[in-house]
This record gives sequence, structure tokens and C-alpha cells, in this order.
Amino acid sequence: MKIHLLLITVLLAVLLLVGCSKDNSTSNHKLPYFVNGLQITPIAVKGQDVAASVIVIDPKGKKVAIKVDWGDGSPIVYTPLDSSGVAIIVHHTYQATGTFNVKAYAKNESNLESGVWTAVRQIQILNVGVPHIVDIVANKTEMVVGNQINVNAMAEELTGFMVQMRVNWDDGVISPWTVMNMPSSLHSFDHVYNQTGTYQIKLQARSSADSLSQWYSVSHQLIVHNPPPANDFVLIPAGSFMMGSSNPAALANEIPQHNVNVSAFYMSKFEVSQAEWVAVMQNNPANFAANGEIHAAVENVSWYDGILYCNKRSILEGLTPCYSIADTSGTPVTNPNLWPADWNPSYPDTTTYQIVCDFNATGYRFPTEAEWEYAAKAGADMTYCGTNDINELSNYAWYGANPYQSHIVGLKTPNVWGLYDMGGNVWEWCWNSYRLYPGTPGTISVANRSLKITRGAAWNSRNSSMRVTYRNTVIPSLKTNVFGLRLVKKA
Repeated sequence: MKIHLLLITVLLAVLLLVGCSKDNSTSNHKLPYFVNGLQITPIAVKGQDVAASVIVIDPKGKKVAIKVDWGDGSPIVYTPLDSSGVAIIVHHTYQATGTFNVKAYAKNESNLESGVWTAVRQIQILNVGVPHIVDIVANKTEMVVGNQINVNAMAEELTGFMVQMRVNWDDGVISPWTVMNMPSSLHSFDHVYNQTGTYQIKLQARSSADSLSQWYSVSHQLIVHNPPPANDFVLIPAGSFMMGSSNPAALANEIPQHNVNVSAFYMSKFEVSQAEWVAVMQNNPANFAANGEIHAAVENVSWYDGILYCNKRSILEGLTPCYSIADTSGTPVTNPNLWPADWNPSYPDTTTYQIVCDFNATGYRFPTEAEWEYAAKAGADMTYCGTNDINELSNYAWYGANPYQSHIVGLKTPNVWGLYDMGGNVWEWCWNSYRLYPGTPGTISVANRSLKITRGAAWNSRNSSMRVTYRNTVIPSLKTNVFGLRLVKKA
């Protein structure tokens, strides 16, 4: 019995070794594989040649071949063997219109097959004369009633017929056909919406052969809002709070938590909009100004630009400006028109002039970092603006770069103190230079001590920077499409 068991054990071991050897000889890393997906035009015409190409690599340099499933029931056969790493091109003619799924399969000269098809590619086959739309660009995804949207699009017909286009604005209006033009020429449309709502804009093309395309939808729905109300100021009550984070994910500069007393102050319930900026500065620096939504948060402003705006607006409204630069005799000067020409440097320069803030003045200013966090937390130790649940954050904040733009102020839910967009949309400048919190070990460099703080994250921010305690350090002369501001003033 023991001998039989021993023989069986030896036999199993031999079989296992043979099996391992066989498996290794045909393991995936020795099979031919695709360098890239199948390359094929997405739209073609019935009865005309369609070409597809793919590159196949054999690990041992053996010749390779492919077979293509064109998705229309035609025979699937291997091409002649070709060199590894060279684009293999195959041709096909569709005899029916429709949308077809195309994929390829590979083998080498030893008939070792790749074991997988390439990723499926779709091809749409049209009749001669039928146009299609190749590109649609709408200049906004949100707007207010009475504003104008612009849509640009290109249509083509692959055999050369002239094309024209029209738009269904989804509010009961369909535009007239444009003038017939060459394929791939730009067609531009403008429209004004007079009612709030969500609209799916669609476009259609027609060729000079009098053939119609299907309706093509703009990638995003358009949401039309009422204009936001006036950017009133909310009274933030005096109080004390624990500044900093208790979150395990917090960065070193967000801890330790420490008690801070804050005096009462007023804070604007919205971020400063492009319209508010233009009313004071007579210019619109926003990168997204081309969207035509002047109620969107202004961006592309530096810390110095914000200082200038605060003082100019204070003077316009008969308030005492908060910010000053001393003249040669040491007298504080609050009128920016009398400041030195080089006080507002360009990135990455830093100014040699000291800007002083008079917190007892009645004019507008940036919040301090403590004021900003106190207002954002709104009397509770919140992780995010308005909520502790990341799954609820999209109700309160624009973030994640979807869509890629700053947004009209006040569209999200405010926090319990009535402040909108305290998370996302644009980073908001604070008055402070960067310092570590009390009790934090170590020091920061002189260069870092000249950095300013922005808070609240922006339209393109990730989850990790959406905490209300997150501290973003920025060179004060930097301006990009994510930096804006919110105002405070003395209570």
C-alpha cells in the first residue's frame, strides 16, 4: 500500500511539473498582444472603402496576423503574416447602413492566439448624401434669464455635398437653416432664453442632396437660472471656536486645533462676481469671461488685485478704505491712485511696499484666515462647508472640474449662516501671510512666510482640498482661473 501511495505521489508530482512547464510555455507574457486599440474612422459611407489598422507585438519577434470582425456578419479571416510591431491595415466595404461594432484578434506564426479581442470600436455607416455633425461647442453650461448663449458646430458630408444646419433650442424655438456651405465649415448660432429651466440643445444638418442627419445633442444640458440677488452682507456673530482640524486626514499645517476668539463682522454671502468687479474696476480679468456669464465668480485676480478692488470700492461707496501704503514721510495713504506705480507686482515678484490693514475702518477687506474658517464652520466643527458627509458635498460646493469652469454665484445650498460657495467655485484670498499654528513643532522658511493664504478650494479641486480647514499657500502676485475673493467689513 505504501509503495502504491508513493508511486501515485511521484506520478502526481511529474504531472504537475509537466503541467507547469506547459502553462509557462503558453503564458500570457509570451502571447502576441496589441500595442494600441483598433484605429478606424468613426463614420463612413456605404459602398466605399473602410480601412482599419492595429499594431501587434509578439514577445519573441515572430510574425503576426489579425482577423477583424466588422460587425456586419461578413467572414472573419486572418490576414497574411506580417512583421511584429508594424501596423497591419485591413480594408472592408459595408453594404448596409447602421452602426457596427468592430474588433480584432491576433495570432503569431506559431498559431499562438492573443486570447483577447481588441477593445470594440463603433463605426456609423451612412448613405451617400447623408450629412453628420463632427463637432459642437457651446460656450456655457449655465446662464441666467436674458443672457445669450453661443453654439458653434461643424457638419460634413463625406462625398462632398454642401451642408447647412439648424438648432432646436428646446424651448419651442428651432432656428432657420443656415446658408449652404462647404463641408466642415463653421456654423454659429446665438439664442436668448427667457425662462428658467433645463434645456437639451440639439443640432441637425442637411446636405445639398436634401438628406437630413439625425439630431445631435450638445454634450451638457444647459441650466438657465434667475439672476442671483444682491450680494448682501451677513452678520457673523462674535464667538470662539476650535480652529484647525480633528480629521485624521488633516495635513500638518491644519493642526493642532486651538481656541480662537473672533469679533463680530459682516461677510458677503456670495463671492465677488464678474459684474461686481466690472462695476468698480471697469475691466473683467476673468479667464471665463468669454462665457458671457457676468454673475459667475470673478477669477484670475491676485491678492494685490483684491487689495486694489477693496479700496476702490470703499471709496466709491463713501467708506473709509482699510488698506494703506505709507508715503515717503510715513503717512498712510489709502487712495490707490497715489500709491507707487510698482506696488502691485507681477508673478513671481514680491513687492517691497508694506500694505497695512486698519481693521477699525468701515471699508471692505479680505477676511482673516480665522474669520474665514469661523464663518465656514458656522458654529460647528464641520469637515466640509455645510456638511460632514462627502457624499452630500456636491449640494454645497462646485468642485471636481465638472464642468470645467467657474460658476454663477449662489446656485448651491448655503451653510447654516447663509453663506454660499464657502467650498469650491473659486479659492478665496485671506489677509494673512502663512504661519504655522501655535504648538506646531518646527519653523517655516522666510520665503514661505511671504506666502498668502487662500481658503475654500475651487471648481477644479479634489476631495482632499475641500476640507474647511485646508490651507492653500500662494504667492500673492499669482493670478489664475481659480483665485477669487469674498469681502468682509466691520460690524
